[in-house]
Amino acid sequence: MKIKPTFKMSDIDKEFERIILETEKYITEKLFTIGEMCVSYAKSNHTYLDDTGNLTASIGYGVYRNGGRIGGSVFGGPDEGATAGAKALDELAKDVKEEWVLIVVVGMYYGIYVEALGYDVISGSKLIAEREAERMMKDLRKQKYKIKVI
Repeated sequence: MKIKPTFKMSDIDKEFERIILETEKYITEKLFTIGEMCVSYAKSNHTYLDDTGNLTASIGYGVYRNGGRIGGSVFGGPDEGATAGAKALDELAKDVKEEWVLIVVVGMYYGIYVEALGYDVISGSKLIAEREAERMMKDLRKQKYKIKVI
């Protein structure tokens, strides 16, 4: 007795393509969510006094795919801070070649000094990013795809 498939190889190819697109969409959405969480936390929970608003305005993020930016923060606020944030993001992203990258920045040069004084400029956001990225990876590992071949 001969077994005859009721599907075509193109059906299998389409299903794998659907799974890939679904996974890429999940990763993209999750990286944007993590970036927003980090920036929101850094801007609303900082422990320093920001007289000019430049330090807070220089905080932002970018999501990159295969070396190109696919989105992220629109820096706003005082021009000096917003410009410094955008410039820092561009500078860090120049060498990005990995498939998926989230970069969160503080663009003002003195941000590191404020952190060194014991204030939270972005260190709390780093912890959030690490935790959420680990959750994302666990979710991806657990993902069970239901393959339907017609």
